[in-house]
Amino acid sequence: MTTDRGPGIVFERILNDEDGTESLRLGLYLERHPEEAGHVFELLKELYRHLVTNKLFFYTWGSSNLIFQKREDGDRIVIVDWKSESKPNKDLPIINLCPYLKRKRMMKKFLSLKEKIPILWDYFTREFG
Repeated sequence: MTTDRGPGIVFERILNDEDGTESLRLGLYLERHPEEAGHVFELLKELYRHLVTNKLFFYTWGSSNLIFQKREDGDRIVIVDWKSESKPNKDLPIINLCPYLKRKRMMKKFLSLKEKIPILWDYFTREFG
């Protein structure tokens, strides 16, 4: 698949390296492994920093769009179904003209994860107030 940033890849499933099992959506992973919430929070911050550094903007932060993948070289959070955003700025077209507004909107959506995945509430509150 071609994107405005070069080639993209479409996967039917995302598997864990350790045993070949299917990786879980973030909310389901945390339901099964609540003791991993701190680790997941660190991975989410790492993903957010990566997106900002590379000027990529993702507005649909939620447990259905994020997968927790176990890998031999380290766990990671994978964004899935990014294309479903279709028109991420339909409600605020001026956002395309100002990178500051894009970052601000993405931060707001990122912070909304504490409501969507309650187990992360304390981590977000300690880090971001």
